[in-house]
This record gives sequence, structure tokens and C-alpha cells, in this order.
Amino acid sequence: EIVESLSSTFVEMHHDHDERIDGLRVCMGKLSERHRRVIELRYARQLSSEKIAENVGCSTRAVTSMQQRIREALRKCVSQYLEARR
Repeated sequence: EIVESLSSTFVEMHHDHDERIDGLRVCMGKLSERHRRVIELRYARQLSSEKIAENVGCSTRAVTSMQQRIREALRKCVSQYLEARR
């Protein structure tokens, strides 16, 4: 009984995780090319804000603000994606 309960919980968590990943993919596709590049440099390549600024041609402060705005936009978009799926 406990195993069944845990396994169904795991399946639900796994399903939710898959939906979030799908939502993030969809939402990343809605970003501008520049914003996708900033996210790629930060999370895939793990570059600092200074290095990202050099790469995209703006100030470190602008990169920091841009990252905050992008993360918030992605959070909202993924949330809307998930709500539409329920």
C-alpha cells in the first residue's frame, strides 16, 4: 500500500516535471533571439554577467536587469502554460 502510494506520487511528480519542461521549451521559443542567447550563456555555459555583457554588447547592469525580466517572463509563461493544460 505504501509502495503504491509512493509510486503514484512519483508518477504525478514526474508528469508535472515533464509538463514544466515542455512549458519551458515552449516559452523559450517565444523569447527574442537576444534573450534566448542571454539565457543560454548564463545557464548552459554558466558565464558571469560580465562575460555575457561582453558577448551581447551591453553593460553588466543591463544584463542583470535583462536576466531578471526574462526569468519573470518565463515564470509567468510556464505558469500560464500549465494552467491551460489542467
